[in-house]
Amino acid sequence: MKVSHTNQDLENKDLEAQGRQIAGLLDDQAKRLSMRALKQLENGRARAVKAHAAQVSGTILNKDGSLSSLSAWAEHHRITSAGLVLAAII
Repeated sequence: MKVSHTNQDLENKDLEAQGRQIAGLLDDQAKRLSMRALKQLENGRARAVKAHAAQVSGTILNKDGSLSSLSAWAEHHRITSAGLVLAAII
């Protein structure tokens, strides 16, 4: 039984090999990071996760410490215009 490889199969294998090589390089470099850099990365990730969770929940903490709520959608003109059109139709 003869197995034929398409160009797509070969490209996928090449991409996988490149991905493994890049992952290996990143792992090697990650081992060389200082504790300070690791802590900064950890803090940045925690802030990003917290910001994402707040955005998904509909409550956003502004830079000045005040809260934005679901009414923040009104700042987006397209959504506001669509809402007004729908309200007028109803």
